[in-house]
Amino acid sequence: MILLSHFQQTPISYILPQDHAVPYEVKIQCDGYIPILGGQEGTVAVTMGVKAQGLPKDSDGNEQASIDLTALKVVFNGADLPFNAENARPYFPKTTVSLTPEGKVTKNNAPNVNLPVKLPGLDPRRFPEITFVPVEFPVGGVSEGQEWTYKKAFGDTDVTYKLKATKVSNNSVTVEIKLAQEYDVIEDDSHNLAMDPKDKAYDVHTVLNGTGEASFDRKLNLVSLVSMEAVANSTVVDIKSKESTSRKMTTHITTRIADAATVAADEPKGDWVQTAKLYGKIAVQKASQWASRSWSELTHWLVAMFGFAGN
Repeated sequence: MILLSHFQQTPISYILPQDHAVPYEVKIQCDGYIPILGGQEGTVAVTMGVKAQGLPKDSDGNEQASIDLTALKVVFNGADLPFNAENARPYFPKTTVSLTPEGKVTKNNAPNVNLPVKLPGLDPRRFPEITFVPVEFPVGGVSEGQEWTYKKAFGDTDVTYKLKATKVSNNSVTVEIKLAQEYDVIEDDSHNLAMDPKDKAYDVHTVLNGTGEASFDRKLNLVSLVSMEAVANSTVVDIKSKESTSRKMTTHITTRIADAATVAADEPKGDWVQTAKLYGKIAVQKASQWASRSWSELTHWLVAMFGFAGN
């Protein structure tokens, strides 16, 4: 539920065109402890191309839209990871969502799947909220200086949003964003995200706080740019020794309306030498584990981490 502190004045309404798709570019950069490949200190840069297009209204009279992943590039510590739009499609398939004019998603047919890694903002069920509807406005609109709050589930817990309309003009509305979330995950003995409780070796509790700004274009009736920075501080407890350690990861997320050529040109570039070194390191780290695992377990690891399996 949205709580208001001022009377609303300027109506806000999300409207996606039905005659053409609107392209978006999403950039995510994480620095610090990266929860992939057994946990590594470093930097991961993700660029996604997404297109969203309006559809006829649903049976409840709400706006409908389709959203589709068109490009994906992931670079970790200078090395390309073998993710692309095709092998990520089981996690981010083309979906249809229903939303109110204010940007509240009421229906979403995205699959309820768990990603093999947990990075801030990456939730297949909340893909619209990091692309074309990142802000939910109050019913009736906003006035300059107005504040409101709401909660939205990302993963298994809620993100609390606190927003303020810092500038309202005939052309745009600028919104200041603050968010907070706490969540828990379990890891196996190699510090990979554990899907099965029997594989649990570590409990990880994370507290995330973020700030940012969004710009709603009143001519386009869409958010044209949103930029966020979030800091995640985690406490990791070894379930056997009960010893705890700390981790920190800073994430920058920028989403903007773009064109396909811009998205392709702005993809992060990897270094093939670093890529080769990284894969060599992975092979060494995993060799002892592979020796004691069945082929089905190895196949599951390949699918989870890279989206493909060997023949």
